[in-house]
Amino acid sequence: MRQDSERFRLLVENSLDLVVEVTPEGRILYVSPNVRCVLGYLPGELLGADAYAQVHPDDLSPVRERFAEPGSHRATCRYRHKDGSWRWLETTGRRYRTGAGEERGVLIARDRTQLKEADAERERLEADLYKAEKLTALGTLAGGIAHDFNNVLTAIIAYTNLARADTQEPRVFDSLSQVLKAADRAKNLVQQILTFSSQQKNKRQAVKLSAIAHEVLKLLRPTLPATIEVVTDMRDETGTVLADPTQMHQVIVNLCTNALHAMRHQPGRLEVRVAAVYVDEVLAQSHPGLRPGPHARLSVIDTGHGMDAETRKRIFEPLFTTKRPGEGTGLGLAVVQRIVADHGGAIQMSSRPGGGSTFHLLFPWRADPSPTGGLDPLLCGAGERVLFVDDETSVCDTAGKILQAGNYVVTTHTDPRCALDFFHAHPGAFDLVITDLAMPGLTGVDLATEILKLRPQLPVLLTSGALGSWTLEEARKLGIRGILGKPFTLTGLLGAAQHALRESVRPSAEPGS
Repeated sequence: MRQDSERFRLLVENSLDLVVEVTPEGRILYVSPNVRCVLGYLPGELLGADAYAQVHPDDLSPVRERFAEPGSHRATCRYRHKDGSWRWLETTGRRYRTGAGEERGVLIARDRTQLKEADAERERLEADLYKAEKLTALGTLAGGIAHDFNNVLTAIIAYTNLARADTQEPRVFDSLSQVLKAADRAKNLVQQILTFSSQQKNKRQAVKLSAIAHEVLKLLRPTLPATIEVVTDMRDETGTVLADPTQMHQVIVNLCTNALHAMRHQPGRLEVRVAAVYVDEVLAQSHPGLRPGPHARLSVIDTGHGMDAETRKRIFEPLFTTKRPGEGTGLGLAVVQRIVADHGGAIQMSSRPGGGSTFHLLFPWRADPSPTGGLDPLLCGAGERVLFVDDETSVCDTAGKILQAGNYVVTTHTDPRCALDFFHAHPGAFDLVITDLAMPGLTGVDLATEILKLRPQLPVLLTSGALGSWTLEEARKLGIRGILGKPFTLTGLLGAAQHALRESVRPSAEPGS
């Protein structure tokens, strides 16, 4: 009997599954040691606790009902991890009676979080793929038609200009001028179609959205009714975005034109704002193509008639419009969405009937470029995001300037615990971490270890003026990519950063190679 008990204990304690014993009311009597790996708790922290207390509210009733049933049962629910996140657990449970006649329940739980997330991601990708294929087909068709239509327009515009130049009749001249105006509108429509179909080449450069927004509003003001109030808030600290200025101009014109149309029969307010925002992991996951990090946010807000739920679902569909014939083509917002997506951004939209509409456009922020002087281009980055941690303020300042000169986006911290808290809040916000070894409160090795628990493949570098017993081989065993000695030079720091980043994208060797 003792051997059997020892055998079962070893099986439970070494199982990947979580084993829990509870009372009929759900009070935890036993939990296997691997609860720390699955849910982050020490076993002693859960003994005597209510097993249902950390179940997601939406899953609580079904789980209670299943557990109340006689015999064995299965259930899937979300359970709160110690760090506050939710984990999907697949549980198998059964009620039984002890030798003393006491009723107990035993639960075996398996972490299915990654499978659930993978299923959700697959469904989202399949939907995105279907939509992309449909839009690509439509874009190809539209692009072909637009090119042919451009040829027709060329002849119309050319012969109309010739006819207008030859006539001496004022009425004929005016009629031909109207033809040219209509042809000009058609030409602009073709440009929108070509943009939507991604067949319009664009040249990107560092631009300030606030400057383009000011330019658009300056052009629109003469056409605005006196009943429309214009409110602007353009922040200078937003830096720049890498974009085609003509397309950014088109985006703002399209949004403002739609906003003005929504307020055409009533007094209203048009707000155009540009601000710097931080995109966290949660927001990035909800918008395909968006990456965590600093962004410029362009907002266009109106107090017009707003949209109902059905209209909101369709506003980005090509050729969908709520305007009367002759008032709109249904391409304005489709073009806006395409341009924003092509620039690595995303759109947040909210609206309700009678409550106006708000469009927030997010574009990846690009720091105002610092002159690189005589730096070797091979040492320079391509806008990668670096977290630099050192308890010496002067070192942080110096390293920050060097990395910025090398075209990196840098965040510095002099308190390693604050740096770790920030990383926990934004685990996907960085492409490289560089940390000092000897720091009060938390060493660079401890900081690197905690960071690599969340992002095992993230390149991490150590810097130190005195390594002590640490060697590169020992550091590499912990997942650290390299060690940079102090005092480091400009080329030494940039070279180490480039080496770590290149190593992180190097394909793994095939077995036996």
